[in-house]
Amino acid sequence: MRNLRTNERSLVLPDDVCQIINNEEWWGYVEELKNLMKPFARCLDKLQADKAQLHDVILSFGYFVQIYKNHHDQEFGACMINRIEKRWNSWEQTLLIISIFLHPTLKDTIFNDSIPNLTWVDLGRWVAYYYVVWFKKRPHNLLSEIENFRRKKFPFSEPYYSMLSNDVKKFWSYFSTHAKELGPVAIRLYGICTNSASVERLWSSMGFLHNIRRNKLKVFFILTFC
Repeated sequence: MRNLRTNERSLVLPDDVCQIINNEEWWGYVEELKNLMKPFARCLDKLQADKAQLHDVILSFGYFVQIYKNHHDQEFGACMINRIEKRWNSWEQTLLIISIFLHPTLKDTIFNDSIPNLTWVDLGRWVAYYYVVWFKKRPHNLLSEIENFRRKKFPFSEPYYSMLSNDVKKFWSYFSTHAKELGPVAIRLYGICTNSASVERLWSSMGFLHNIRRNKLKVFFILTFC
């Protein structure tokens, strides 16, 4: 490698690059880009975790919408909200909404009251549909269990949720015997994986066991005769 000092050479940036770096407006754009990426980074950290669940997805959608509604560039904010709505329309929305309704602390508190077809009656219809689809039988006490959950009757009260480390899946698993129809739906709902991170980690682990060289090994049987 050449010695730059011996050859009296210095490293310099091209003039056009120097003009960009010395431009305060350019650094302002970089700062704005950083501020735009922060919400995405926070939500991705949450959604890529092993314990991420469907209600985390819908909360992230709402978080983005609130940010872009208050963005100083209204045209840009409206464009981003339009993109979010297109992505929202491609999801199975009822599952995401049910995941909020059946959450012990969220329930119907985050929804706009003026939105039609978003009531506990609609929830009962949706949950009954998935119960039939998933378990191939008709429910009998499902609506009664939903009403007990809505009224926070035992054991569906917030103190019990906090006693179970605020783990919604653990909550429904523990009290599923008190909701023999609603419980299995909730357990299956909150067991849905929202990302592929855990599967990719499994593939990486399996790479230590199954690789190209190991797959070429053959099994030899040694017969021992007495």
